Amino acid sequence: VPTSLWYLGLLDTGFTPLATSTLAQAAASENAAYTTSSNARLGWTHVYDDAYGITNVAAKAEFAFPSGGTINGVFLTNGITRGSSGSSTLLSVANFSTTRTLSAGDVLRITAGLTLSSV
Repeated sequence: VPTSLWYLGLLDTGFTPLATSTLAQAAASENAAYTTSSNARLGWTHVYDDAYGITNVAAKAEFAFPSGGTINGVFLTNGITRGSSGSSTLLSVANFSTTRTLSAGDVLRITAGLTLSSV
């Protein structure tokens, strides 16, 4: 998918990622309790490590929760609007090993990356 802009979304409980998962399915389970300007997902500011990986380690996505929330996973898409899929692509999705329960005022910092390999 030729695009330079990618965004991170958070998943509520109850979504199980599969090889056939779509952005519409992930967006239907998206958690929108975090604060953001407009209704946008947070940008994924990524860097290639000149070897095999692309990550946002240097610029983690910070999701602020004014009222708390429960998060089960994260997904990567080129669609910016929360809760929407449109014609956007779901590049990656993963559940956390345990559900994260956040209190009012908590900030969840997400590191997301892709590893490239030859086949």
